[in-house]
Amino acid sequence: MGPAAIVDQYKQYCKENDFNPLGDSTMFKILSDCTATMRKSLEGLDYYLAEGLRAFRELEDVLAELHKMGSISLSDNTFKQHKDLLLECKRYLKVDYKVHISETSNISDHCRKYALSSQDQDHFQSCCDHDHDHVCEHCEQISELLHAISKLVNECQVSDKEENADVIEENKIDITLKNGIRIYQRKTP
Repeated sequence: MGPAAIVDQYKQYCKENDFNPLGDSTMFKILSDCTATMRKSLEGLDYYLAEGLRAFRELEDVLAELHKMGSISLSDNTFKQHKDLLLECKRYLKVDYKVHISETSNISDHCRKYALSSQDQDHFQSCCDHDHDHVCEHCEQISELLHAISKLVNECQVSDKEENADVIEENKIDITLKNGIRIYQRKTP
């Protein structure tokens, strides 16, 4: 992620949390003096994140396999659109999603209280005092993409159709937004 994207993300965070951001020149100076580093390993404590990244790789492989086999529903153009959308969704979850998460939100996918509440266990239940009546375009896009890939697998005429369907089901779990909120919650003091 480039410096301009980091500054934009910082401004978005400031706007959502009602405080004045530093100036652009100050931010760019800070970023030039404190360069970002790339993490080498995601295993261990960040296994949710590692599993999410693996899930995206496997979904890319399923798309590539369907395209290679000449699936009628997956033209070159549709394949490219799905692959680009998959990369866009992955980027959103890695970079922007954590800025959208808050303790309470009218968007269920961004509401920590809602996501971390369990319907099965009484001591982990928490009720929101607001409605979840808004929708996030990016979060909805992820659900629609997973549905579209599932539909392509169900329409295909290949011998390992069940295996691809299993891969998609497993990866739907790993890409869930609740997992993203759990990762963020662990890192928030």
